[in-house]
Amino acid sequence: MRCFLLVLVFSVGGLFAMSSVEYNRKLDAASERTCEILHKKYNTKLLGTGGGVKGDMLFMALRVQVSEKYTIEQARKIIIDMVDVFVAELNKDESLKEYSKYKFPFTEKNIDIIISIDSNQNRKDRLEPGELCAIFCDEGKLYYDKYISRNRDEEILRESYEEAKSKI
Repeated sequence: MRCFLLVLVFSVGGLFAMSSVEYNRKLDAASERTCEILHKKYNTKLLGTGGGVKGDMLFMALRVQVSEKYTIEQARKIIIDMVDVFVAELNKDESLKEYSKYKFPFTEKNIDIIISIDSNQNRKDRLEPGELCAIFCDEGKLYYDKYISRNRDEEILRESYEEAKSKI
């Protein structure tokens, strides 16, 4: 599923061909507001935004990079906050309901976020084996990956959004 997201996350145009131009504009505006908020809070670098349809559900995607290292507990709080901010920004515009044939309001199940800790090119210089290198939210599931070696990560934890939220 994450590979599917990586292909889609860098392409905004054309994914909402079934929707109106106005709908796309409103979704893009929510993505932009989210990126601004996250940059102020976490000093994120935007790597890509996008969206699409998975089955009968519309999803919005965001990929950011951070340079600070996190523990699992810190990463959990940050990914939950990022998802909540994105959902709130999408749901601010009630008029999205009239454009969408999809379920509204949006929930964590409509959000795909990837947080990369530093860039792939710099990992060998910045991360030690075993350190957290990526955090994912995909359809309400959270994944935490640790750095093994250049071009090799390993999942170390998977939990539902609800489970993670109850831990913070």
